[in-house]
Amino acid sequence: MRNLTSDTSIFVGTIKDDHFTLISHPADVLNADPSLTDMHRYVGFVLRQAVIWEMDTLPVSPMVLTSMLGSQTLCQTPAFIKAVAPETWDAYCSWPPSKVPNSNELKLKPGDAAATLLYACDISQTPLTVICKWSQSQCKKLLGYPIFLALLFKACNQDAASIDTSRYFFHKNSKIRAALRDGFSMASTPGQIDVLQTTASHGNSEAIYNLVI
Repeated sequence: MRNLTSDTSIFVGTIKDDHFTLISHPADVLNADPSLTDMHRYVGFVLRQAVIWEMDTLPVSPMVLTSMLGSQTLCQTPAFIKAVAPETWDAYCSWPPSKVPNSNELKLKPGDAAATLLYACDISQTPLTVICKWSQSQCKKLLGYPIFLALLFKACNQDAASIDTSRYFFHKNSKIRAALRDGFSMASTPGQIDVLQTTASHGNSEAIYNLVI
């Protein structure tokens, strides 16, 4: 699994828990480079084999597996996140920042936990000196969901109003998710022997996997 997640063309490390999630390549990038889709199929196949052989799928994020299997709601459920990604859940619960004692401002100076979280999520271009004057409810409304997506999927958005989840790999209509499911199911030719021919990059070498089930 660690060899799989070392491919930086499709995987990126999460902010917490030392997991790896998939890069949500836009459609034009996927169309221009078919090898990315081939690799996503291979990832789906490897995950399938790990499940069959009862192997650990970490460090691939549990959110990748549950999203691929059509459980997007589950992977955004508090109880599930707490169980499989406790550091991620704790980080999310640290937002919005607390108030500075005897002040209407929020505790959001460089080095504070909430400020560090914002920098790590890379979601807000609004200066900290402005955000610290917001109310806690404003912080939750404007930046809560972007922080949530950044923590779970390394999906960076500038504000909640601009979020379009259809462009992310976990969306039900995503080409990436479709390729993952294709590799996982191995059922593209029902009633026949399934053959997966996927080109996968490993360092500077290229291997062709002809896997017959």
